[in-house]
Amino acid sequence: MYSFETQQMQHTCTCCQELKSQKREVTLTCRNGTSMNYDYVYVESANA
Repeated sequence: MYSFETQQMQHTCTCCQELKSQKREVTLTCRNGTSMNYDYVYVESANA
């Protein structure tokens, strides 16, 4: 699970963890016309 507070993946179990991930950025556009950048972690692969 990703923690917004620590901005890191938090491993709460041992059965499934990310093997490959990358940080991505998107621009969010609000209804009032303003926009903001948002960073998140995209998991490309995980072990099962």
